[in-house]
Amino acid sequence: GIDISHHKSQHVDEFKNEHFDIVITVCDHAENVCPVIPNATETVHIPFFDPIAATGTPEEILAEYRRVRDQIRKEIGAFLREKLRNITNNHIT
Repeated sequence: GIDISHHKSQHVDEFKNEHFDIVITVCDHAENVCPVIPNATETVHIPFFDPIAATGTPEEILAEYRRVRDQIRKEIGAFLREKLRNITNNHIT
């Protein structure tokens, strides 16, 4: 695996002067607790189970993290492919 133990979360306020075309929130609770991001053209919520709540053996917990990782990859990828398809179709017509 990749060691990310030295990484830290960034507060959304750190990006208050940035512009975003799309903001995607992903946690179960994010839709209710995330602040409004005024510099976002579009905000989309795609909820996923937070694997920090997983229980079981270390192997079962790791499997849950991997399941959620794969689900995020699949669903965000599908969302972005659809966005790109719409942009492409709008420019062609």
